Amino acid sequence: MTTRLPIRDAEGADRFEVFLVSSILSIALTRLFLVVTGFPRLGGDGLHLAHLLWGGLAMLVAQLMFMLFLSRAVRNVATALAGIGFGLFIDEVGKFVTGDNNYFYEPVAAIIYGTFVGTYLAVTFVVQRHPLTDRERVVNAVELLKEWAAHDMDHAERQRAIELLRGVGPSEPLAGPLRQALESLPSEEPSRSLIARGYAAARGFVTNLPRIEAVKRVAVAAVVLAVAQAVVLPVRLLVDEPGVRNVVYAAFAVGSLVVALEALRLWVVDQRTRALQLFEAALLVQLLVVQFFRLLEVEFSGFATVFVDLALLGVCRALAYEQRQPSRSAAAPAIEVGREPD
Repeated sequence: MTTRLPIRDAEGADRFEVFLVSSILSIALTRLFLVVTGFPRLGGDGLHLAHLLWGGLAMLVAQLMFMLFLSRAVRNVATALAGIGFGLFIDEVGKFVTGDNNYFYEPVAAIIYGTFVGTYLAVTFVVQRHPLTDRERVVNAVELLKEWAAHDMDHAERQRAIELLRGVGPSEPLAGPLRQALESLPSEEPSRSLIARGYAAARGFVTNLPRIEAVKRVAVAAVVLAVAQAVVLPVRLLVDEPGVRNVVYAAFAVGSLVVALEALRLWVVDQRTRALQLFEAALLVQLLVVQFFRLLEVEFSGFATVFVDLALLGVCRALAYEQRQPSRSAAAPAIEVGREPD
């Protein structure tokens, strides 16, 4: 399979979700800080240093980190910093869509969330839709090899690079010699870099969670409960004020609950692969449709449930990946790019 896109990063899906979560978290914490402190003005003599400016500075620093450094750990820190900066930037969108520069414009929460949803759909269906090609596998293995040259490759990362090269066809002649080189490399001492060690610890924690049976049970229960509680508000609104918007809101909420209950039934009868696909579908309906309507009603307080749904979606995808590849490397991304044909 070929693609017209530039070479994709095997960890791109992971980084994109870090960006999204960092952005939403920065918005939530900024709004909370402003409420607690009474919306202070930073500056004087008629000046106000809006947090949009700090967001721009954070995005600038993230861009410089991407441009100036090769370390994977630094790139992950830069991704989180870019997300924080973008969150601070877009939080002030109300000032730019209203004639009176109204920061408190009520639909702002839904506008911001719609931006995230649109970005997610674009990345998912344009960039991350297909699995990595042979050429992309080879290039990603080369990227991991750089970690050894920088004395920052651990055993799990070396195994991940070797796994990427498995099944690469003869059209990529570098794959064979590269795999031999990786297999012959001596073991590296763990990096002393605080950033690298912190990244490795966080990555290991995330990728090992889906292997624990208790985590699987808790995740399944949490998904069903999250989807069930999301039905309460739209049903109440529909009873109080029947209308097209409330009908659509309630229909999607109830529909996602039906899908989640069917997924639970399949999980109980041990059809876990199909069950996880349906759990993911139910959460996507929540994130793409239900949460949008919820934010129109409750504004920024609704981001709490957005965080819950994002976390559960990440866990479900990691569970599905672990279900297909139970012996994967500890350095493998928590979320794969595309999906190999079954």
